[in-house]
Amino acid sequence: MRQGTMSVLLGCHSIVHSYYVVKAWKVLYRKYPCFWELVCILLHDVGHGGLDYLDDFELKKKHWLKGSYKALSLFGMKGYLMVAGHCEYSGEPRSNLYKADKLSWKLAPRWWLVFNSIVEPKLKTGYKTRGEAVDAFRKAVETSIMSGAYRGTHHFFLERCKNEHNNTENQGQNPTEIRVKSHKEAIRRWNEAEETGHGIPLYLHGQYPRIRDYFNADRPDGEKPTVPQGIEDNGIGQQHEDVRGLGQGSQGCSCAGALPPVEDLCARGQPTEEDQGQEVRQLQGK
Repeated sequence: MRQGTMSVLLGCHSIVHSYYVVKAWKVLYRKYPCFWELVCILLHDVGHGGLDYLDDFELKKKHWLKGSYKALSLFGMKGYLMVAGHCEYSGEPRSNLYKADKLSWKLAPRWWLVFNSIVEPKLKTGYKTRGEAVDAFRKAVETSIMSGAYRGTHHFFLERCKNEHNNTENQGQNPTEIRVKSHKEAIRRWNEAEETGHGIPLYLHGQYPRIRDYFNADRPDGEKPTVPQGIEDNGIGQQHEDVRGLGQGSQGCSCAGALPPVEDLCARGQPTEEDQGQEVRQLQGK
């Protein structure tokens, strides 16, 4: 089972996460989301399904696509922008869902975060125990929220991976041999990634120069492995441009033709940034 599928079913991107996003929305905007906003909250992370998002950062950056196009088909452009705007890599303006998504991790209880690290073991990367990993994650989230940065939480995971890599290098060990059981296993995973088009996993792609010779030796006539384009060439980028055309239609969705104007009917009377900061500070004091 892919990492993202497990994450959506039982892990950190499951419906439990959506519940805490709703709570964060109430803290930030002093009201609960209306119906279409609630549906967008439920949809915003479904795109992780089928992706090894912890191994390949490029896949992680595209997780917003599936939910945003579903929201587009249901609610038009306001739904698309709500879901797409929760992800900093979508290229769309940040929506109300962006801050609520980030604040939800501060509201989430420690036991649930520990459970996530059991369901998704790689979340423990960089720490000896799950408890240490969760405590470090919560501290990073708190610092991000209280500073007003509202950083994407996947950055914290990538920083831990980088630190682990640097520590391994300093100890004179080969990260490739640590992340995979054998060179044969590395070759098998690389070939599988090429065949499925899911993209080369982060731990293989980053170490390509180190294990290139093993790949060459395993292929006839010294043929070198090629990095697949993955979903980059599956028309997703073109779909994105078509949708932003506002009236040109979109490939792969049922909303061809003129799209409704972007109107957030529930956004009137929103509190200011200062008000939101005060709400968070009050939450911190509890």
